Amino acid sequence: MNEKLIHPVDERYISFLSDESKQEGFADTISFPSSPEELLQIIASPLPAPITFQGANTGVEGGSVPQGGSIINFSRMNHIREIQKLSDTEGYAVVEAGVTLDQLAQEIRRSLKTDDYIWPPSPTESSATVGGVIATGAYGMTSCYYGTKNLYLRELTLLHSNGHTEVLSDIPEPFQLPAGTCIVKATLKLLKRPANICGAAFFFDTESNALACADKLQNYVPDNKDVLIISMEYIGNTAIKMINTSRELISVLKDVPALPSDAKAVIYVEIAGNEESQDEALMELIDITSEYGSDPDVAWALTGYTEIRKMHSLRHAATESVIQFIERKHHEDNRIIRLGVKPLSRGRSFQETILSIIQALEDANLCASIYAHIKNSDIQVNFLPENFEDYQKSKNIANTWI
Repeated sequence: MNEKLIHPVDERYISFLSDESKQEGFADTISFPSSPEELLQIIASPLPAPITFQGANTGVEGGSVPQGGSIINFSRMNHIREIQKLSDTEGYAVVEAGVTLDQLAQEIRRSLKTDDYIWPPSPTESSATVGGVIATGAYGMTSCYYGTKNLYLRELTLLHSNGHTEVLSDIPEPFQLPAGTCIVKATLKLLKRPANICGAAFFFDTESNALACADKLQNYVPDNKDVLIISMEYIGNTAIKMINTSRELISVLKDVPALPSDAKAVIYVEIAGNEESQDEALMELIDITSEYGSDPDVAWALTGYTEIRKMHSLRHAATESVIQFIERKHHEDNRIIRLGVKPLSRGRSFQETILSIIQALEDANLCASIYAHIKNSDIQVNFLPENFEDYQKSKNIANTWI
């Protein structure tokens, strides 16, 4: 075994045995390759099985938590090989798997001397790695516009556990990483982001009104065909309470205004287009949301990417507040870990699905934070158990929703 590259797991590496789910694993060895050549040497060594590949350990599903065997962590394979502009609308970036989204955005800005080009997948956790985003299909808030299947890849270099390297240029959509395979390098498609963007956050004093409005907005098409819907998000009542409770502990909220005190739900819509078409679409959205009790006088209007980031930070805080809650409960009882589920709609509307979830939670005397991508009914339910009994009840209910 290559002792320079492969280390026994001891107290120095405890943090690599869990992720944001608070699941705790175990492993015999851990490696931190800093190049594809080192990765090949590690894979060629007689590693204890199974092998767990890790990025930044920002996941909340436990996918990077080892269950014995060996860890290969990609945090040091974080080199950006090349960034080029191909045209006025497209470019590409060649990156190793451990490059973070923050790092990628900064290097695109530095290399192309503009903020205009992006890699479209947009998870709100900017410390996530490119390899992790690809492996998990984390398309993020802007899936409304950029889609949920296309991860904007030109080429992928994969390494199989038998040491075989494979280069994919015709990448299927949606892409699913084969078992026992890791991403070594990716050539990403960069797109020029819309030049003019704005957003509006609408607040509702009842969750049922917000959900009825969300149903209506699922079919909303702007009258002006020049308008693009970039994002459409729902944040429910308990999620809002969690954000408010955790505000001082979540750094990304420092520049985000306090939510209206009577807000029980938020619908956020992000659009792109010229100023006139944006104004027309915003008036249409105000008309629709007003029908369901949202007061346009307290709605937030955000113009430009700097302002838009505030709403993305708020959406990230919905997840971060759950992570912090579970971390506290895990310290009280280490059997409690994050429990989240994406319920199947089973032919029901967005409103019907979430109302049935809320009713089931009330009947069981349980609590959960709910938020969603509205357009594709991608609903995330995060249970908030007060104790292990609640956790067990939550698991039983979750199993009936999938």
